[in-house]
Amino acid sequence: MERTNGARELAAIYQAADVYVNATLEDNFPTTNIEALACGTPVITFATGGSTESLDDTCGLVTKEKSAEGIYDALLTLKKHPLQREDCLNKGREYDKNK
Repeated sequence: MERTNGARELAAIYQAADVYVNATLEDNFPTTNIEALACGTPVITFATGGSTESLDDTCGLVTKEKSAEGIYDALLTLKKHPLQREDCLNKGREYDKNK
């Protein structure tokens, strides 16, 4: 993907996705997870650094393995048991910059 031209374009990309996969192996608190949640998009990530701190079982999955297979299994889980967009939006609201 090329660089976006602003927040609206970025939000449209997140909203078009069924899930946001953040396969980071090292991150202290990725804002991309929060951006996805704020757009109603569930997150799949590895249990690394602070990547899991913004998630709970209503809005995302944390893979047991740090591998493509772990992501694949999480995608299958979400296909069978989709997370609700409204739950993701509610979790994203917890990170309102004005609070």
